[in-house]
Amino acid sequence: MSNIASGGVRYGLFVKEGDEGWSDASQGDVAGTTGKGWKTDAFRMSGFAFPAEYRIQVGDVTIFERPEWLAWTAANENNWSTGGGRTLHAIEFRFPQGIPADTKILGGVHVQTNGWMPSVTIQNGTILGTTGQTLRLEAIQIAGGSGPEADEQYLRQALATGLDVHKKGVITREMANNGKAYRIPSYEEVLVEKLVAFPAGNQAITIACGGPNPVYYHTEGNPPKFGENDNGDIEPGHISTFKITSVVRAVKVYLHAKHGHTDCAVFFGPVTLSGFDPSSPEKIRDFIKKRF
Repeated sequence: MSNIASGGVRYGLFVKEGDEGWSDASQGDVAGTTGKGWKTDAFRMSGFAFPAEYRIQVGDVTIFERPEWLAWTAANENNWSTGGGRTLHAIEFRFPQGIPADTKILGGVHVQTNGWMPSVTIQNGTILGTTGQTLRLEAIQIAGGSGPEADEQYLRQALATGLDVHKKGVITREMANNGKAYRIPSYEEVLVEKLVAFPAGNQAITIACGGPNPVYYHTEGNPPKFGENDNGDIEPGHISTFKITSVVRAVKVYLHAKHGHTDCAVFFGPVTLSGFDPSSPEKIRDFIKKRF
């Protein structure tokens, strides 16, 4: 049994400006914003099969921005910690029973003035962000794995891919059922990094295109004899399903908006997500449109 949930560690920051609200991400993707000077005031995290906790440091609402550490919060999908409008500066992590020996977690944050700080291994007592400097914590990345996926190079690649997607202006939205929606600018190509860790052996992947333009997808490390129907254009309102049949771990799937900007959704495994109805192009387009 993996110590990290399928789809990786999930986390989010509440952005207080620009009507952003919760910015959620997982497994190396960027939560929050950069280059806008927007503050965050809350954090949440889940995806662990062992006890994990976090607490946040926030600044007072007065001009002096007196820092305060809030109470520890259990890392699960029903919890979050909020400063109630006070600026989030730092996040500290702890693991009451320790981190399993076959598990590794990396994380990094974007901080006001400093930009992206070097990613570090998250352990008991690790603090991401700054303390005593009243600097906004604006964005965060976390990647975790156990067993073969605990390899540091693999996790650092997940962080690098997430940052690349963020820099290209791609917008991502997490969905249940190990799914994700993408809004891809014209002519940009993104790696669906989650598929690298997807279990091998006849696993179905479904890609749905919401338009307004077709999306082209292709695979790397899943050549003929390893995969079925593993490249091609998907027209708006349509889906394509293919299988990862390779026993190797390094299978990658790319989405390319070579026909112009487009929205799409990717599902890992059986498509059982509530509200998704592939019976007509209109229903597919409407479902993906609502993700954004």
